[in-house]
Amino acid sequence: MMDVKRIGLLVAITGMGAAGACVPKPGQGESASGTIDTTGGVVASLDGRVAVAVPPGAVNAAMNVSVQPIDSPGAGAIGQVFQLEPSGIMFAKPVVLTFHYSASDLGQTQPADLRVATFANGAWTAVPTLVDPATMTVAGQLAHFSIWGTSPQ
Repeated sequence: MMDVKRIGLLVAITGMGAAGACVPKPGQGESASGTIDTTGGVVASLDGRVAVAVPPGAVNAAMNVSVQPIDSPGAGAIGQVFQLEPSGIMFAKPVVLTFHYSASDLGQTQPADLRVATFANGAWTAVPTLVDPATMTVAGQLAHFSIWGTSPQ
């Protein structure tokens, strides 16, 4: 399992809106997509609020990846929720999903209490998370794509 220090390194290397981010395809509305292959890569949402960094060796063939902002399927999310596609894909190595939050997203929640979480079976389930209040980012390691957001711990 990837430790929190390695999550921080991947966040620092990829950054939000990194130069290696894939360009969204025209005509997809607010969805951003790009091709990720065995060498890895980054796909970011059009608004720059979320980026998914796939490390080398996480997939065994080229695949199209998309990031789509959606309405939260249930209570408890903080900020924008995203559908990552292809939903259900499992990775050979954890990928890092980084959310950029704003003070208005937090309400009464403290940044240290934020967790990257997936929504399944009617509830948010957190994954190992690194919060960086200085850059207002929350990063978590994922084993699969589905619905993702941030929630309080």
